[in-house]
Amino acid sequence: MSYYNTNIEEIVENLKINKLNMCKTAVLLGAGVSVTAGIPTAKGIMNDIEKKYPTTVSKCRNKTYQNYMQLLSPNQRRSLIANYVDNAKINLAHLYLGTLIKENYIDRVLTTNFDNLVIRSLGLFNKYPAIYDLVASQTFIPEETAQLSLFYLLGQRNGYDMINTKSEMERLSKATHYEDLFRDTAKLRGWIVVGYSGENDPIFNRLAEIEVFKNKLFWIGYKENPKNHVLQRILTPKEKYGYYLKGYSADNFFRDLVRKLELPEPQILSTPFSHLKEEIENIGIFPVEKILLSQDGLISESKIDATAKVKKWTNIAIEGFEKRRGFQDLKGAQKETINREEIIHKSQRILLDNRFTIIDSQLINEIKSSKSKEAIDYIVHSLSNWSLQMAKTARTKEGKDADILFNKSIEKLNLALDIKPDDYEVINNLGTIYVEIAKKKKYSEVSDFQIAFNNFNKSILIESKYYKALYNWGTVLMQIAQKKGGEEKKNLLTEALSKFELIPKIRQKDPKILNNYTIILLEFAWFKKGEEKEKLLKQAIKKSKTLHLIKNGKSYKALLTWGTGLLELSKTSGIIEKEKLIKKAIDKIKNSLNLNNNHPNAINNLGLAMLELAKMKIGKKKESLLRQAIDKFILVEEGKTPEKAYNLACAYSILGEKENAIMWLEKFLSIKKTISKSILLSDEDFNNIKNSETFINLLNKYCPD
Repeated sequence: MSYYNTNIEEIVENLKINKLNMCKTAVLLGAGVSVTAGIPTAKGIMNDIEKKYPTTVSKCRNKTYQNYMQLLSPNQRRSLIANYVDNAKINLAHLYLGTLIKENYIDRVLTTNFDNLVIRSLGLFNKYPAIYDLVASQTFIPEETAQLSLFYLLGQRNGYDMINTKSEMERLSKATHYEDLFRDTAKLRGWIVVGYSGENDPIFNRLAEIEVFKNKLFWIGYKENPKNHVLQRILTPKEKYGYYLKGYSADNFFRDLVRKLELPEPQILSTPFSHLKEEIENIGIFPVEKILLSQDGLISESKIDATAKVKKWTNIAIEGFEKRRGFQDLKGAQKETINREEIIHKSQRILLDNRFTIIDSQLINEIKSSKSKEAIDYIVHSLSNWSLQMAKTARTKEGKDADILFNKSIEKLNLALDIKPDDYEVINNLGTIYVEIAKKKKYSEVSDFQIAFNNFNKSILIESKYYKALYNWGTVLMQIAQKKGGEEKKNLLTEALSKFELIPKIRQKDPKILNNYTIILLEFAWFKKGEEKEKLLKQAIKKSKTLHLIKNGKSYKALLTWGTGLLELSKTSGIIEKEKLIKKAIDKIKNSLNLNNNHPNAINNLGLAMLELAKMKIGKKKESLLRQAIDKFILVEEGKTPEKAYNLACAYSILGEKENAIMWLEKFLSIKKTISKSILLSDEDFNNIKNSETFINLLNKYCPD
């Protein structure tokens, strides 16, 4: 029977033409491809079964692979195959197949094997195919199949099922998605079949059913002549365009094919250090664990290239070995350099692994002596992180326990500054710890935070645009101001605002910075009038909008400050514009509460907005808004009692419920004893009770001025 014999040159020619015509090639792999990797053929597996299970196989009359596997339980079969696969080594066939895939000659691999050698080999080329297990999946969808793909036709070692027995093969022969796969593959691809016998296998039938191999099929065989079923169903008639290449093992075929195509040798074999360098380039820079003392503070963060040392050594190996320069004249290969690199690596690992407790005076002296900037930076950051960890724990303690940890924390930072005195990030962190100490002691005066401020200032003197120190300084001033009143509060807010104004614009889009900047603008606007007040409020609203966009509409803080800004802006506007702004404010604050339904400031400000809107209404609409405002004020937590009491007194007064108004006003005055009588008399919200004897008596009692 006549058929096409071929040679490797013809296959090379066909692959090149296919590639030029945007037509790729698929390979079908059989057990013969993995033999030199340490996985036996069916005959070899049968021999192993006879050795391990002699009594069991003695019952088998028809000695075939499928019948032998049928005698073993599913777990015994899985264990047998797993042992082969797990101990297999990547062979030449899989390595050179990887080259063909990397160079875009082959884009689809179909395999009857259970092993992962194709995947492991392609990993060496930084190629990662989509993997489809046709035993586990009962469908094949061409349009959703990845360009580079690997199909397990009989299952895989780690899959749910593997086809081994006669009954399993019969089940597979009825599955239609195999036919779909083979027909789709044949449309625009040529075929290469390697290491595959096709005996007693329904997979062979799917291949043989293809009427014409439109882009040719090359069957690679070791023997002089093809087996009869291959001859009759694949190679003939000649119009089917199947070709037989004799005398090739899988290893030799793929190796010679790559060389005839004049493709580069697998890099792992030819230039292993260059290969390693490519692999290393895929490893990202690692962020060092961020330690936050509080939700408000900003501390230094850093990232580490953990591969820096490996890259240097790899480059030296490339120069010395692959480029044959030797090592005598390579600076990086000198003993002094190697020792320094070792110190850098050691200090880097301490930071990455948080192994701070191994830092001692001997290590610090070694690092100082090395004069390596990298090693010094790593150890300084390690000491800083160690310090912050201690300070974070100190926040959860009380009394002496807290003091001891805070002191140890400061010791670590001072040690870091002894190594690198001008490290402005460490100085900033020292400032944040002194802030925590002051807060722990419930201090509230500027003088209590002076050491922290001195450190923030020192940090900025070293690096004028160091935004974290500016933010931390400004935020603490804002927090102190919020506990004050009058001129003192105004001065503190002025100073806080000056810090935020110095923060570089590129950094002002940090969500924390935007939020606190907005709060300062809103609170500072309260002290201003006219155009100046309006300008500050519009700035605050703009920053709230920016924060809202940055947080994808998920920031309740942005919506709250936005709504608060609109409410305050309404007080500078005409009647029509005022009502529009108040309604917008209510909408923003309600949306804020949708994201955080128990935030006291949002509840209080929603009540204030409703109170302001009520003043513009009459009748039932006015009463309804006042009742809603009162409901909101009642919900405000006890920590805001003075403000809550005052707002309720105002609402009840406007509503005309004088007794309730007087009750809440007295509650307010009993707590807030420093308020001026003139302020109360000028507040129009109290017009309904100002002339009452009870109101006058309250003012005389609590506000004698």
